[in-house]
Amino acid sequence: MNQLSKSNTKKNSQELKINQIKNKLKYGKKITYFENYLLKKYESTIDIDPENLSNYLLYFNSKEVKKPSLIEIIKHHKINIFMQFVAAILLVCSTNIFLRKAETVPTGYIGIPSLINIGFQGRLTPYLGLLLFALNIPLILGFIKQIKKSFLFLTVMFMIFQTAFGFIFFSHKINGDEQNPILIFLDNYLSFGALIKHEDLANGLVKGAVSPDKEWAIYLYGFIGAFLMGFSIAISWKFGGSTGGSDIIAYYFSTRTKRDVSKVMLLINAITLIIYIWIYIILKLKSPSIDPLLRARPIGGIMVSSLITTICYLFITSGTIRFLYPKYKKVLILIRVTNIERIKAYFKHINYWHHYSIITRINNNEQTEYCVRTVALLLEAKYLIRDIRKIDKTSWISISKLENTYGDFDTSKVD
Repeated sequence: MNQLSKSNTKKNSQELKINQIKNKLKYGKKITYFENYLLKKYESTIDIDPENLSNYLLYFNSKEVKKPSLIEIIKHHKINIFMQFVAAILLVCSTNIFLRKAETVPTGYIGIPSLINIGFQGRLTPYLGLLLFALNIPLILGFIKQIKKSFLFLTVMFMIFQTAFGFIFFSHKINGDEQNPILIFLDNYLSFGALIKHEDLANGLVKGAVSPDKEWAIYLYGFIGAFLMGFSIAISWKFGGSTGGSDIIAYYFSTRTKRDVSKVMLLINAITLIIYIWIYIILKLKSPSIDPLLRARPIGGIMVSSLITTICYLFITSGTIRFLYPKYKKVLILIRVTNIERIKAYFKHINYWHHYSIITRINNNEQTEYCVRTVALLLEAKYLIRDIRKIDKTSWISISKLENTYGDFDTSKVD
């Protein structure tokens, strides 16, 4: 079968499916979310790829579209789910391979199970992932009506991957000194500085951490771990989900206030860090049953280098997220075209949600040119530019940063 025959067969199959969907609507039957997606895609008069459709053409009538099944949701979000899996692996590795050795103080929501584990003298270490997942359930239920469902779904997928990966590959045994073989390999062959091989609570030494006399390694582990942590969180956010816990709270407040996610997360983590340090000190020093000899360390059982690394970790993580996921960053887009009617038809077709202005001028060749001026979010701009370049290959487009803007701005397409 030649290429033309294959193309015709595919086109006929698509037309048959579209006709079946139209017949459903004709006889008053409901169609699924993704049947409506296919209908919108097929009826588009502009050649836009599926990635752009997902950002611009998903405007469905809830009265005629029934809710998709779980299988349909998973199929539609398969790429996002896979990226949540990748983000979960990176986060677990950053925590267990790097931040654990730097003994960074836990911040955000993840600090709660860590402090509970300290209260149980470390006996819950193998189950920290399960404990964190359980603590996230009431948080998810509390925000289920205030936050987008797809965001919560992908967040739950991330937490499932994180819990499973952490439990299988990085869990410690409850009794004895033996660890997971992966941790043993990493500690023996992929380590900077000397690691503590055995607990020595009399001198405030924690197994698996860097020896206090190798402070340079503590900073190195902390910086690498912070970057990987920020990278994993940014991936999770970029593909529609989050790492749960503080991220859910940050998502809620950032969408309400239209503030940068990284700034909200930095504020939450800084506040919880101060609270957790005091609780940590109380647990370590005030309770006679929990490592009382850790007073050998200068700050309530916490090494100064670890505390400095934790503070640096907050800013490195926040900066990485801000760089990779600038959610509310606005840009000025200038589009120079000769056929303004096609651009206007495109804006009308996608129900363009931002204001725009059109300036008419004569170029050096005495031809009429049109300049379209609009402000959009950076995350929207790349799709907008891609579409316009398809509509008018002779178009000229420039993007410039905007700072200190004031007033209401439609961010519904990224919220």
